[in-house]
Amino acid sequence: MQSRSVYSFFRRPARLIVFCILILSGQITQSALSSVFRFHLLTEPSSLRPAEQRSANSNYFLSQIYATLLSYRANQLTGSLAEECKYTNSKTLECRLRKDLKWSDGSPIEGKAFVKAMQEFVLPENRALRADLLFPVKNAKEIYQGKKKPETLGVVLKNKNILVFNLHSADREFIYNLTSPLLTPTPANGFLPGKTVEKRITSGPFKLVEWKTSGIQLAPNPEYWEKNLDRPQIEVLFIAEDSVALSLYEKKELSFLRRLPTLFIPKYKDSVEYHEIPQLRFDYIGFSKELKDHPQLRKVLSTALSYDELQKLFHARPRPGCPGLHSGLSLTSPCVDYQANSDQLKAALAKEKPFTGKLTYAFSKQGGEDHKRAAEWAQGQWKKNAGLTVELQQTDNKIFLEQLAKNPAPLFRKGNSPERPTCLSALEAFETGNPEDFLQLDSPELQRTFKQLRQASSEIQRKKLCSQALIFLINNNWLIPQGPIHFTILAKSEWQGWDLNELNQLDLSLLKFQPR
Repeated sequence: MQSRSVYSFFRRPARLIVFCILILSGQITQSALSSVFRFHLLTEPSSLRPAEQRSANSNYFLSQIYATLLSYRANQLTGSLAEECKYTNSKTLECRLRKDLKWSDGSPIEGKAFVKAMQEFVLPENRALRADLLFPVKNAKEIYQGKKKPETLGVVLKNKNILVFNLHSADREFIYNLTSPLLTPTPANGFLPGKTVEKRITSGPFKLVEWKTSGIQLAPNPEYWEKNLDRPQIEVLFIAEDSVALSLYEKKELSFLRRLPTLFIPKYKDSVEYHEIPQLRFDYIGFSKELKDHPQLRKVLSTALSYDELQKLFHARPRPGCPGLHSGLSLTSPCVDYQANSDQLKAALAKEKPFTGKLTYAFSKQGGEDHKRAAEWAQGQWKKNAGLTVELQQTDNKIFLEQLAKNPAPLFRKGNSPERPTCLSALEAFETGNPEDFLQLDSPELQRTFKQLRQASSEIQRKKLCSQALIFLINNNWLIPQGPIHFTILAKSEWQGWDLNELNQLDLSLLKFQPR
């Protein structure tokens, strides 16, 4: 059975189930598919248009077909479509494009394709969910709000090889945004609608071959600037359940398991295929505006959890209840501590204005089995240690995000994956006006700290300001940080050259098959 015939088998959603049954029963061997790299997404991408992307899930796929100006490898910025980008002053960033860049069809990638991409990304009719990536650029926010024309965007060509970003104020962190696949150049015929492969050209290390309801097939893009003669074919499957993905991996029908459930860590932790990838994240349990006037209730909910027990349950390294930022970003790291004897807290709670609503804890199905286990554990802790009844509400990610934006539950678990390796990138989700600001604190004190962080020129000053923001959020019990996070990955040892960085960006451009 050839790889294409197996892939073409997926013509209807039900056939993925049949495929899984055949694999698990051993009726399909791996020999025909061994040199094809397979990984999975939790859901099928809704679109190939960058402006329409809703979550980091699709970025694992988009980063294989869309090239970026810069890459973030080995914890440092490096060139990609641009040889380099550098600040010429505090408000001007210049990128020197590589010569002879080409699309997958062999046509040249010109500088104007980047200008076009940036202008379209902030057009109000495109409603880009991550338009904020360009908000530091002059006039970007006003264009997004429909107040100015796209031609006024502060992105211009100095000559055919120099792309200039004019910022509306000093912002030394903006350069990291240029690693996002959402800010990829736009083809001459635009980003075609739908999921058709025909006539669709790409700028990344791979090109599209076929898209079915069960998965996507990619082939090497020979025109990509970074050459790799061993670049393989790739298949991206859509598998929502971690347990199904693990079963396929164990049958050698997945090459890369992006999320190993914590229940299976003891089984695999000594394997050469097991990898722990530290992530720069600030995942948290947030308290919505419904609990804004209930500080004691927030404190009881925060301190009624035994974080040491949670640490053991999920094989965490540093314990939950502390920020997920590494020590190099702040001077202090305030943590929420468990109070075994909470009689004083309960007494203080009794004096506070009673909360008359329903305590609901909302979380997304995209978090998988681990998030469900953690929610059920927290529910039991709140009942046992504080006498509080909390109802769990798990929904599909799309519904979960819509509810967060319109009317968030009193408690909700939110993943927070920064695009930049900085404290500000992790915390600006709580900035007034940010589309991710689900706490809705509207705190002048916090907003001043964010403004100062953007303008800070020294590392010690940035660490001090980062500490101030963390102390404000955690000591006032506006959220419960979920601690430093490591992604537990399984990868077949014959596949070399893949890279998953601390910003959760998957780079397969140097991937190669090296059988033992």
